[in-house]
Amino acid sequence: MEACTGVPLYDGQPVEVGPRARQVRFKNYDEKGAMGLQIARQMELPGTAYGIIEALDALNTSGSVLADDIPQGDGSLGWAANEAPRGTDVHLARVKDGRVQYFSMLVPTTWNFPTCSRALTGAPWRLAEVIVRAYDPCVSCATHMLVVDEDKRLVAQKLIQ
Repeated sequence: MEACTGVPLYDGQPVEVGPRARQVRFKNYDEKGAMGLQIARQMELPGTAYGIIEALDALNTSGSVLADDIPQGDGSLGWAANEAPRGTDVHLARVKDGRVQYFSMLVPTTWNFPTCSRALTGAPWRLAEVIVRAYDPCVSCATHMLVVDEDKRLVAQKLIQ
């Protein structure tokens, strides 16, 4: 099974982003599979809760909500990245004279499709929906599943109503 979208690469390789990737990188975590991903997600909850409290404490509620000067853009490509709960989120934009000329997003789901695809390879088809949802793609609630055999005959399907 292959990813059904363009795949962003790092050093020529697909990478996983999100809770397990962060735990592997910063906490020497080595659990694999859908269950390992769920455990990593739970490991992050206490730190996330404390981070929210710190952010709220640092919030200046008397400050300005909007910038006084909003740049109209000169046509240069700009980008921004943040680490969201699902993983790394990158946005690229080109704005000129107050109009968007180009916009693209590399959302965590896009980064993680190859990892999800590997997790599905060889798994019983009846677990496919559970495995896909474990990777928390932003499209999981709108995904239809078709299982075909080697002769391209339909074996099973699940259509989201």
